[in-house]
Amino acid sequence: MDEPLEEYEFHQNRIERSRDNLKLKRDRLVEQIRRAFHDVTRDGGISLREAHVIDDYGSDKKRAAARALETDSHWWEVDVSAIDPGGSCMSFMDSIGYRYYLPAYMTRILKQCCSLGPDENDDWNAAESLIYGLNPSFYVVDELVEHVRTRHRHFTHEESVCIALFLAFDAEVADDTYCDNALVALKNHWIEYLPERDRKHLESIWPGCFD
Repeated sequence: MDEPLEEYEFHQNRIERSRDNLKLKRDRLVEQIRRAFHDVTRDGGISLREAHVIDDYGSDKKRAAARALETDSHWWEVDVSAIDPGGSCMSFMDSIGYRYYLPAYMTRILKQCCSLGPDENDDWNAAESLIYGLNPSFYVVDELVEHVRTRHRHFTHEESVCIALFLAFDAEVADDTYCDNALVALKNHWIEYLPERDRKHLESIWPGCFD
């Protein structure tokens, strides 16, 4: 663990003291995501199972077969935990598929990784790749940077606010590396969409985080 033990314990104690309020905040954010992305479809975009095939360098025939397995009409019907437990498929999405599945992944992370249960054993590795995908600055290859930026241009203002709040919540409840990654993504690309009160709240928890 990178952070000193006393800092880690302070963080855990803060979470414990605020657990009930954090659960309410998380649940409100889940509903906000549902409203903001309600009408988003994946018509013409890459599907989740198809992304698996792309990752395996599958043929066009295999990609078509994978698409045929999809039965969802709305993103909230997709069980991303079962289909993509490691969260890697989002790396192979086009802009349409990325916008469609992102709220499903954010909701999954909020409910599972940010469980806020009494005996937390959250797998933050499931959130790591999604947070990376929300920050073009994590990439060093120009082609990948532009690919990520292109996907982000398709979000509405309301959707972008949800993404900023999602990263802010991750930064509030996570510790060490995952908190740092969420803060970097916020600072570099989503800070303009984060409401002022939420920005000030984060700065009160992590002083100087946006300097």
